[in-house]
Amino acid sequence: MKEILTSSLRVLSCRFLVVLLLLSCITIEATAHGVSSSGTDFWVAFMPNFIGGRNVTQLFLASETSNTVKVTINNSTRSYNLLPNSTITVDLNGAGVTRIPETPSDLAVHVVSTAPITMYGYNEWDGGAGFIGGSPDGFLAIPTPALGTQYYTVNYFDASFAGTPTVGEYIVVATQDSTFVTFYTKAHTRGPNSTAGQNPGDTWRISLMKGQTYLVQSTGNYTGVEDLTGSLVTSNRPIALLSGHQIAPIDVGMASADHLVEMIPPVDMWGTQYFDMPMAGRTKCGDYLRVLSAEDGNQITYDSSGQLNLNAGEWAELPTSTVPEYFKSINHKKFLTILYSYSQGFNGDPGTADPFMIVMTPKEQFEKRMLFRTPVPAKNGSFNHYLTVIAQLDSISTIKINGLPLSSFGSAGQQTFPGTTPAMAAVRVHLPNGTSTYLATANVPFGMYQYGFSDYEAYGWPTGMALNIVSGDTLPPMQETMVSCGNYIVKLREVRHTPSFSFEDSRIADVGMITEPSDPRWPLPSVNYSFVLDPNFHSGDSTAMFTLNLIDPSKDAYAAVYTVDKAGNDTVYQYSYAAPKLAISPQPIYVYSPVTVDQDSCKTITIKNIQTFGKLDLANLRLAGSANGGKFTNTPKTLISLNPGDSLQVTVCYTPSDTGIVSFDTLLFNSGCPQQSLPLQGLGVTPLIYAQDINFGVVDSGMTKCLDLKISNPGQAVLRITKDQLPNTVDFSVTPPNGYPIVLKPGESIALAACFHPSHSGKFSTTDLFSTNNPLKFAHSIKDTAVLIGRTSNAGVLLTSPHDFSLGAPIPNPFYSSTSIPIELKNAARITVTIVNILGAETTLIRDRLTNAGAATLLLDLHGYPAGIYQARVFVNGVFAGSQKLVRVSE
Repeated sequence: MKEILTSSLRVLSCRFLVVLLLLSCITIEATAHGVSSSGTDFWVAFMPNFIGGRNVTQLFLASETSNTVKVTINNSTRSYNLLPNSTITVDLNGAGVTRIPETPSDLAVHVVSTAPITMYGYNEWDGGAGFIGGSPDGFLAIPTPALGTQYYTVNYFDASFAGTPTVGEYIVVATQDSTFVTFYTKAHTRGPNSTAGQNPGDTWRISLMKGQTYLVQSTGNYTGVEDLTGSLVTSNRPIALLSGHQIAPIDVGMASADHLVEMIPPVDMWGTQYFDMPMAGRTKCGDYLRVLSAEDGNQITYDSSGQLNLNAGEWAELPTSTVPEYFKSINHKKFLTILYSYSQGFNGDPGTADPFMIVMTPKEQFEKRMLFRTPVPAKNGSFNHYLTVIAQLDSISTIKINGLPLSSFGSAGQQTFPGTTPAMAAVRVHLPNGTSTYLATANVPFGMYQYGFSDYEAYGWPTGMALNIVSGDTLPPMQETMVSCGNYIVKLREVRHTPSFSFEDSRIADVGMITEPSDPRWPLPSVNYSFVLDPNFHSGDSTAMFTLNLIDPSKDAYAAVYTVDKAGNDTVYQYSYAAPKLAISPQPIYVYSPVTVDQDSCKTITIKNIQTFGKLDLANLRLAGSANGGKFTNTPKTLISLNPGDSLQVTVCYTPSDTGIVSFDTLLFNSGCPQQSLPLQGLGVTPLIYAQDINFGVVDSGMTKCLDLKISNPGQAVLRITKDQLPNTVDFSVTPPNGYPIVLKPGESIALAACFHPSHSGKFSTTDLFSTNNPLKFAHSIKDTAVLIGRTSNAGVLLTSPHDFSLGAPIPNPFYSSTSIPIELKNAARITVTIVNILGAETTLIRDRLTNAGAATLLLDLHGYPAGIYQARVFVNGVFAGSQKLVRVSE
């Protein structure tokens, strides 16, 4: 951004670092490689960029594998799905900015993923009214396992822009509850609501809960004099620290300015060797470098001027470095090097630029694989993109970008670093304009920075870094395992100590199960296991407990669990389970339907060991015993061990005890650890019989009249009629066409010859009972009797011929609650109607009254009767005259 002054009218024209539309540069490990900037859990926050206008806050996420990422802010969680080798932008719409200094706020951003991602945060000020462009900067996010408890801040001098003071600032994020943070400040700070804060040299302590942030800002009242750099932040639990400056010109007093921010590694991940090759295009101003010591008595040599002697929290600057610089602590103490970009035009430099800040990567944290993307500037065309690649001289030529050697890209210079053993070198590469995605790979570790320039716009990032503490620890976490039927309880331990070992364990940094097929930490995904990590585990603990539980014991299972300690020693522990291999035929479920009540229906189930080797132990064969309306039984009752290829036959029978009830049960047995469940289902039925009544009318004595007596089976089982019982065989006879037994399938019927041959005058009536194969309690299902009536011509009753009485069909039928039967009488008579249920039992007398001669209607009201099949029996003057079948349905 630049401020331009005219003679009497000040015109503000802001030109800034690119608005990043996609991820700028990312690092993803191809294989397990310790703790790095790629991870599955992140805590970050955003600081104020400038007053007025609006903060644009975004996250850039990249993944080498299929991935699900959840972003939580302000108690709201959103999920995002990433394809392999893809990047996405998550727009937070200005959320997550902590604005009130020295006050705990609930404004942290928490990001978790199923597989490793690399994440950048991006913070742009949109300029507000009267400004063009914005003030952006971003940071490489550090995953939670790499966070620590001791930090020094990296900032810049109090400055001003457009007549407004701008301040140095830093923010901490608590990752656990009950986090106590202690601050030591190098400059005056401001309190909440513009009140006075702390004085240089003050120490104060606060308490934060998980997800809370705490912002510290300088006052802005000491332009070019006070600087927060070197302020100490310590805590009892791991915290995240982001540090930088509101929109700032470099050097103080320049017209162009931008926001500065980086996520600072904890002190135990700082190094002892750093390399800077001056940025391309800055021929007069060079690089502005700062060196910040983490330890007292630090003796740091560098190429251009000799030696720096710094204590903890002290820093020195190299204001215009135009030659390669090699920084080394000759007494092996940790320090940090920071690269700043000058404002455009500083020191008469002809190049295009704008301020940014890069935390440089020590040699101890070089990587072998980095995925990155070049951005597009917000306002002023295309960037000139550059990479600075640092590695051993003898191997730098083996580094490839998208599979091509560095020499395939435009050269922007190459230098060696004097005094390095083995010899180190740097290559500057000019990448094509526009936005593209690149993958840098090598068999040796390398460092890399990405930056780009346009007119009053610039960007710069550390492309990626390892984040391992410098330690003598050379072994990954150990495991103790308990297993039962394929379920594991695992305890990881980092408890090796001197003098038993030559080092102190660095403690556990991270634990997680591999779930994606292209996870860079391990190529094989876990299958059929659920992973539960002890919720009380925190990065930095000496022990970690987790469980692996089978999802489906009938299937094979595999789990790969990745763990790494703080020193970067990592490993993948593998766990497996081989499910018993058996074949069951026929395949379940087993349905027994229909089965006649009190009769057995049996099926044979074959269990076969189809393993290529090893016995299959079958045991505890049993039924769950849950069936209603019937009973399942099995033989044999016990099981055996089957050699490969052997089979066992199990017979399961079903005996229903009731009809119309579906019985459910389960045949259970154990095959090794898992329990096998074979579902059973049965339905009991009975045959039904419906025998027709016959009214022969008037037949003269000594004569014979025969009619068809129809018998039908409306049930679901085969009906077997074994005989009939006819009390009056002198005057009536019933003869089946082919004798007994009579067998009727469901829905079939048969006509028997029923004859009336009265031997004397009078009225005749009899009932023929048909014996069936129904169980006793269902023996009279619907109607198993046929009523036979007749009379002779000289009986002296009112009805003297078949035309004396007629009985019509019910209307309607079936019906809901009532129906009508039409009748016709030659003479007045008393009509009686009774209702008989499906079992042949008379349920009620529904009508008994005198009816006049002629046509009449018998109204039958069955309201309150259950739905079912009934028979209406009609009597005239006490003599049975006929019947009709009634079907009542549910209302």
